Amino acid sequence: NGRGGLSLIPQKRSDGDLVRAQRSIVALLEGFELPPGVEATIVNDSSYEIRNRLEIIANNGAMGITLVALIVFLFLAPSAATWVCIGVPLVILGVLVVMPQFGIGINFVSTIAFVVVLGLLVDDAVVIAEKILLKRQEGMSPKEAAIAGTSEVARPVMASAVTTLIAFAPILAIGGFPQRIIWQLPAVVCIALALSLLEAFLILPAHMSMVRGETQPRPKRRFVLRLEAMYRGLLERWLPRRGRIIAAFAVAWLVIMLGIAPRMQFEFFPQDDARGFFIKVNTPIGTPLERTEAVLDAIQVQIPPIMGRDLMGVTARVGHQDVYGIDREYGSAENEGLISAYIDLENRTLTAADWIDRIKDELRVPEGASVVFEAALDGPPGLEPIRVFVLSNDDATRRSVALEIKRFVEAKGAVDVDIDERPGMRQLDLNLDHEKLALRGLDTARGGRTLQAAFYGLVATEIRSVEDSIDVRVLFEPSARQTIDALLDASVRNAEGRLVALRDVVDPVEIPALAAIRHRDGRRAASVVGGLGPDSPYTSTTLADLMETELLPRFAGYPDLEVEIAGEVVQSRRATGDLLAVFLLSVVGIACVIAIMLGSLLEAMFVVAVVPFAVAAVTLTFFVHGKNFSLLAFIGTIGLAGVVVNASIVMIDAVHQAQRNVPGDQPLARTAAMVDALVGRLRPILVTSLSTLGGVFPTAYGLGGYDAVMSPMSLALGWGLALSTAVTLFLVPSL
Repeated sequence: NGRGGLSLIPQKRSDGDLVRAQRSIVALLEGFELPPGVEATIVNDSSYEIRNRLEIIANNGAMGITLVALIVFLFLAPSAATWVCIGVPLVILGVLVVMPQFGIGINFVSTIAFVVVLGLLVDDAVVIAEKILLKRQEGMSPKEAAIAGTSEVARPVMASAVTTLIAFAPILAIGGFPQRIIWQLPAVVCIALALSLLEAFLILPAHMSMVRGETQPRPKRRFVLRLEAMYRGLLERWLPRRGRIIAAFAVAWLVIMLGIAPRMQFEFFPQDDARGFFIKVNTPIGTPLERTEAVLDAIQVQIPPIMGRDLMGVTARVGHQDVYGIDREYGSAENEGLISAYIDLENRTLTAADWIDRIKDELRVPEGASVVFEAALDGPPGLEPIRVFVLSNDDATRRSVALEIKRFVEAKGAVDVDIDERPGMRQLDLNLDHEKLALRGLDTARGGRTLQAAFYGLVATEIRSVEDSIDVRVLFEPSARQTIDALLDASVRNAEGRLVALRDVVDPVEIPALAAIRHRDGRRAASVVGGLGPDSPYTSTTLADLMETELLPRFAGYPDLEVEIAGEVVQSRRATGDLLAVFLLSVVGIACVIAIMLGSLLEAMFVVAVVPFAVAAVTLTFFVHGKNFSLLAFIGTIGLAGVVVNASIVMIDAVHQAQRNVPGDQPLARTAAMVDALVGRLRPILVTSLSTLGGVFPTAYGLGGYDAVMSPMSLALGWGLALSTAVTLFLVPSL
């Protein structure tokens, strides 16, 4: 914060609780009396993101449960709605008991799963409870109704649960980096759905059979009857014209997938919640450390007045620009520095990217210095929007190619592009003259030992204790290595015991040098790193595609050169490829389950036809909201594939049961029976769709606190199912 200081960087144990550790540190600082003029500030609290997200999940989860309960009570009789809602906390408690058996704790990823399944937990229970209510209204006793109603929908409910499990379970097979991040999400979802199925079949019917007396349950509410009447009228009017309905849905799907989908872009992790940004400062080569420190001070004191209350703290380090090297014990160049600005995410008014743009306009950089901005990544390392490795042992080739890549991406709108290979202080090479060495009775080993003794020392002895041993090194006095002349005057003893001056056997040559030498796959490497501004027309993936088609072919004839695109695009391509395979595998598995349950492959295809329309619904949702696809949004879409078919499964099974006693040579009677069955399934379809939307709605729009990572997944699942309900209600019957 503009004052001299030191950093204490506590690290938790691998099995430690980060939130509890943070609270202990805060309590320690509050109870510790500091000397006058000394203050302690926490500027990089990695537990904040976890604490904040857990709080957001808790707030939005509470709102989601409330909305689910309101929707269930709105459509069902109070007694049935009560037992359905009681099942939600029972299942959640069961999940919390089972999770540790699979090595899953309560963390950011696992709690996202609870938000995802809030609305799904009541789906099976709603179908069973609604059927039990209908049996009661037919005159059955509570016990008889519970048995008959549960038995009648057992097959479609079990098939629906299996399809949802099939949609989420293959996500566990995703390999590489994405699997390490999100494997707990599908695991918790599968556990929750399995337990909700057990609750719906074993506990819910028992509760609903406990009603005393012969009192009939409350009939359907008036607005439900009006909705059923409207739905019946639409079916009777449009089913004879089913070709037009199918054509209308097909045209709508083609418009979305051909007109909108190609314009959608993919980003691995949204960066709206990045915790801050970095300013890499460079001064001319040879600038002493004290001068570089003064330049950093002149820059960092300007940041608090610009950012105001958005700023949590700012730190400056002299000697390196490693944004992840907060615990480094040494620097790499005296002319380099790094300023880290941390945003108060709880009270911020702008994102890190917005603050970078604003500070660029207002910051006054001292003469002779240059700065490069870099936004902190919200997520694990390795997700830079632009990172290209240039591998070559030829320094000139490597440098020229890196500069050409930098110019190319800057011309395409990239910002804050930097090359990590920078000139350092000039290097002095002491080239041994082997002929002179031989004439004076010396060899390279003796010369090397002399230089080692001058700068690093030679181990003369050691001091041993019970636990440790300490080397004692002997090296030249400082004056003997402060100047090149003093070093060259050093003497080397030859094989005959005579002393020979080092200057008599070496040829000193001063050459340019690098601040740091980096290797990748055994070759010297430079990396080009940059970002994409908020208004950039490209994402990391589209810019990488452009580089591969327009830029990389230029380097095809270079010997000993390899250009490797890395960063976010690699993870995005790997994730989308794996997720696409998982999606196709899930759809095939869902189709097989439905075909077995319905006994008809053709009808299974009709049901699975809902899935492409669900994908179109998600695409339309993200286009309307102005968002890109992300990893969790893609996972939400995969899970949606198993959810959207559930209503169709129950609906078609109801049609089968209604037409069972109608002769096949009476088409009008079979159509009437089908319409009656479809209308009878309207209430549970609406309840399950609206309850799922209600469960994720607060998280999608941040009613209890917004999170840029969780919102896309909730949008995909909620609106995807809500918009697909029209397909279930009208297209599937038409097919």
